[in-house]
Amino acid sequence: MKNFIIGTAGHVDHGKTSLIKSLTGRDTDRLLEEKKRGITIELGFTYIDLPHFPKTGIIDVPGHEKFIRNMLMGSGGIDFAMLVVAADESVMKQTKEHLEILNLVGVKNGIVVITKKDLANDEMINICKEDIKNLVKGTFLENSKIAIVSTRTNEGIEDLKNILDEELLKLQDKDIKEDFRYCVDRSFTLQGIGTVVTGTVLNGSIDLNTEVYLYPSATPLKIRSLQVHGENVERAYAGERLAINITNLKKEEIERGDIIAKKDSLTITKLLDCKIKLLPDSEFSLKNNSRVHFYLSSRSDIAKVVLIGIEELKRGEETYAQLRFTKDVVAKKNDHFVIRFFSPEVTIGGGVVLDKDPIKKKHKNLSAADNIKLREVGSEKDQIYQVIIESKNNIYDIDTIASKVSMDRDVVNGAISKLLSDGKIYKITSKLDNKNYYISDVNEVRIGQFITNLLAEFHKENTLKEGMSKEAVRSQLLSEKGITRADEILSHFINKKIIKENNSCISLYNFSINASGSEDKMTKEIENTFKNYGLELPVLNVVYEEFDKKYKNNQYRKVITYLLNNKFLVKIDDKYIIHKDNLDMAINKLYEFGKDKKIILGEFRDYMGISRKVALSLLDYFDFKGITMKNGDERVLRKK
Repeated sequence: MKNFIIGTAGHVDHGKTSLIKSLTGRDTDRLLEEKKRGITIELGFTYIDLPHFPKTGIIDVPGHEKFIRNMLMGSGGIDFAMLVVAADESVMKQTKEHLEILNLVGVKNGIVVITKKDLANDEMINICKEDIKNLVKGTFLENSKIAIVSTRTNEGIEDLKNILDEELLKLQDKDIKEDFRYCVDRSFTLQGIGTVVTGTVLNGSIDLNTEVYLYPSATPLKIRSLQVHGENVERAYAGERLAINITNLKKEEIERGDIIAKKDSLTITKLLDCKIKLLPDSEFSLKNNSRVHFYLSSRSDIAKVVLIGIEELKRGEETYAQLRFTKDVVAKKNDHFVIRFFSPEVTIGGGVVLDKDPIKKKHKNLSAADNIKLREVGSEKDQIYQVIIESKNNIYDIDTIASKVSMDRDVVNGAISKLLSDGKIYKITSKLDNKNYYISDVNEVRIGQFITNLLAEFHKENTLKEGMSKEAVRSQLLSEKGITRADEILSHFINKKIIKENNSCISLYNFSINASGSEDKMTKEIENTFKNYGLELPVLNVVYEEFDKKYKNNQYRKVITYLLNNKFLVKIDDKYIIHKDNLDMAINKLYEFGKDKKIILGEFRDYMGISRKVALSLLDYFDFKGITMKNGDERVLRKK
């Protein structure tokens, strides 16, 4: 898609705004103060009609040093730059700073325009050309064309239009298949229309049905209409200046620098891993943990810079770093940004985002620098493996991985297949959503060790229990390891026969109950006690009182739990426990008594020779187990 944004840059009063007016016939200075003072203060926007590029957007930036913040906020969406230098003054302070900023934000294409030809003779113009040649050496403008114009006489303006058209034809088409992303630079209210925002479409495309959110607040937006250069459109594309009419937010709820993007396409964070470089002639070095002003597209934030492995970054040097913000931010991998010294606020350098959602890294951890470097130069497979490792105790599906590495889903699929065959990751299929999740070999070993240690300690303290309740294991995985998909993790280790599940209990795979001599003796005594009760069951509290006198430290309760878990004893209800042999006897007698007749409580009690309370508890238990079916005060046997 051949849509591009042209941006101006250059020192104050070198004729940027006049140049745009000569090219377009429109004045981008819209504020009364701008017209009164004769300088650009705010960003200005219009378009130019070129032979192959009708209505190409133009951004006019302020040149005065007091308004450099506004210049920074307008430079992020520029595809092609016009560095403007006045012939009568040549290269000045802001000429140099603006060029540095264009380099830092990743502008790759542009030309130099010498203005005010009518105020300079040939010697002055030649000196200006020589100064420009020295200035642009080593930058993206080093081999660029130089156009010479006069906005007073319009000499050279048509030639400049032809140069712009020719240069834009050389630019690569934009990929409109990317997720839509748009940076807000103005928010205002129009009577009868409501809230309107303007900005540049950075990626992808949008129509009225595109589901978009405002970031970093993650607020869903309702869109009424779209306009490109004052005309309603059905769809807008990357590289276009776009006005959006929003119906569900007030202008005060939308700030300059906010991002409008496709739902769930951006990650909200307070950390960014990046590579930072200071300008060769930076006035200041940058110490670890220094605060800086951070500029990305039209957004400005305060960030703390954690330098990885070094204490200080000096002029002309570059390093890997982690930026930490107090407020939420959003970015994409390979986004370029500018940093300015905290106080005084002067431009000192910039960088590129390498990880938009990193884990927190320590200043002295040298391996952290290697991890960030991997995100810059590592292979697709290595980057994906690193992301899965950095998931720590979580497991990611393919969509999450693709988002974190900023790669196409098909590319991620191919890399995952190789990692699986290499044994570097494991696939875990969820029964809840039928999705495949992935865990690294490193994390699998660590989590597996945690689970086996947890269960080994439990078995040591609970020799007569079948295992730890599944809910308790889940709770431990969440509280200790932050694992949210505990069921999938447990299923993975069950399938590997490292652990097993039985009766909603988790145990080590090779664990079996092995009572000690004293426990074995107690177990036999307690089992025989319940067996000797026959069908005349004592209330459980009475049994416990007797056992409290006979056995120490409540150990008998573990034995009863063991006997219940292994079906030697059966819990009838909260009051009664019965031995399995006695229960079998009771069921057989029930079938003898209830064959071909209705079962009435009193008759059943007398037939069994037990108390009314025990008889009622047994019949309720039989109802629950489906042996009998109650109808009013009577019961009948179901089929055996």
